[in-house]
Amino acid sequence: MPSEINPYAAPQSDPENLLPQGPVTDRRYRWAIGGAATILLGCAVAAGFAIYDIESIVVSGGILSVLALLLLAIARPLRLRGLMPIALAMLTIALGCFATIYFNSWSPTQAQTPIGTATVVCAVLMQTGWLSIAKVRWSHRESLENELVN
Repeated sequence: MPSEINPYAAPQSDPENLLPQGPVTDRRYRWAIGGAATILLGCAVAAGFAIYDIESIVVSGGILSVLALLLLAIARPLRLRGLMPIALAMLTIALGCFATIYFNSWSPTQAQTPIGTATVVCAVLMQTGWLSIAKVRWSHRESLENELVN
């Protein structure tokens, strides 16, 4: 009994159309963009404070990690997922600094130079997140224009 349905065949539909493209409210959009921008600016400010006093990363790392977790929750819609790498990078930096200090049993004096330098390098690299923000803003503007045309 030959079957016309081959379970091993490649899907015939466009995978992009399978993902939900739900609307993104203006409030959620503003919070996501604002949160991502705050993380990027806060990362640079925190790096400056870390060079001056390494113990400041206890406060700045905690605040930026909470903001990153909130951004992960807010940026779940497909159109905002371009902001997720910013949040994930911030969480990775915070976890990396904590793990390095904890597992090396460093005092603040011992951590000052390596962690201070690492936070500056990470803050500089994090500034590429502005490109993600620009792409999300451009795609949001484009989707609004398409809704007006249709």
